[in-house]
Order: sequence, then structure tokens, then C-alpha cells
Amino acid sequence: DRLAARGVLFERAYCNQAVCSPSRNALMTGLRSTTLGIYDLPTNFRVAAPNAVTVAQHFRANGWRTESLGKIFHTGHGNHDDSASWSVPSWRPTGGNFALPQNRPGATPPRNPPIELSDAPDSAYPDGKIADEAIRRLRLAREKPSEPFFLGVGFLRPHLPFTAPRKYWDLYRRDAFKLEPITTPPEGAPAYAPTSWGELRKYSDMPGNGPLSEAQQRELIHGYHAAVSYMDAQLGRVTGELERLG
Repeated sequence: DRLAARGVLFERAYCNQAVCSPSRNALMTGLRSTTLGIYDLPTNFRVAAPNAVTVAQHFRANGWRTESLGKIFHTGHGNHDDSASWSVPSWRPTGGNFALPQNRPGATPPRNPPIELSDAPDSAYPDGKIADEAIRRLRLAREKPSEPFFLGVGFLRPHLPFTAPRKYWDLYRRDAFKLEPITTPPEGAPAYAPTSWGELRKYSDMPGNGPLSEAQQRELIHGYHAAVSYMDAQLGRVTGELERLG
């Protein structure tokens, strides 16, 4: 709410493309997905537009220090960061998405659950670490008042998996969530329109095909809300420090 009050608030949310990397490409370059022609995760945007100037690159070219924390561009799946955009190498948190030992990489079972709640502190999860680093960078920036800066802070939640400390789960009552009454695609929709939940089905306890039970639906909706509130708290820490530093 504090960020909305001081910036431009869009009360309806539309994504440029319903895939991570193309949407980020559009945001950072100002070029629509239909212009770039990229609709997958692996293809770097400079394949289609090698001379594109990203918003961060523009600031950098005009004497600003530009830094990237967390997830700004999509990296992975064969894709990579855009070094032309940043004054220093991009920073990403380490340690994975889970705080509980049994859910970390290498644990058994080999597939991670789609949710986690624990009594771990905020900094045990990626967004808490990103907020910590953003606050550190803001304090460093204040020591160089003559150097303007562009700080891209890319929080990860509420992307799957929905992981957050217990206190954010406790903000909501699971039985209060209303399930979506419409469970079939719109009449006349093309066969490729509905999602197959391919990403969700890679997590443990999720069915390989077919619908989710009502209990699974409520658990995931609960986890999504908890993840949003957790991320929002980290955003509040960063904006609070921005205000404190003047």
C-alpha cells in the first residue's frame, strides 16, 4: 500500500505474456512479445533484438549505477542474464526455496512439495535474503550521493513453491477460502487454451493428471496468500529503509 501510494497503481493486472521470460523481456525492453517473437523460456531476447536498449541499460549509459538483485531477467533453461544492463554482476540468493532440511535439494523424496510453512525467520527464504541485500545496497548508495542508481529488486514469491514462515500462513483461515465453482474451460475455447499445470505437477503429492482434490486446492490457495503476504512484508522492509535513508 505504501508503494502504491507513492507510485503509479494499476488496479487490474495483465501480463504481457503468460510465460515468465517473455513477460520480463517486454517489461525491460519496452517491446511486446509479438514484436520480439519469443514465447519460450530458453531464448534470450537479444536473439530477436540484439540492439535493444533495456531500461537499466539506458540508465547505465547515462551515468547511473545499475544493479540487479533476485530475479529480473529469466535465467536458466538455457537462458542467461543481460550483462549490458548492469554495472556489476547480478546477485541472487543461495540456499534454495526451502528452510526445512527434509525439503531441500538432495532430500528424500526427490521431488519437493509445492508448499512449506516453518518457524524459520524471514531471512531463511529467498525473498528475505533479497530484502536484506537490497537494504545493504541502499545504505551503500547513500554513501555516494553524487552517483544516481537504479536498483532492480526481483522478489520470487508468490511463484511456486509457496514457501513462507508460519506467521504468514496464520494470517488466513484455510476454510474461509471459496473454491472456484467453474472447473471446465469456457465453452468454445480452443483445445490449447487451458493450462495442463505442467509446473505444478512436478511437485510431490500432486496428481500426474486430472483434477486436484478440494483439500489440495485449499492448501495451494492458502499457500499463495501466505507467499504474497511474506513477499509484501519484504517489500515493506525495503521501502521502509528507502524512506528512512531519505
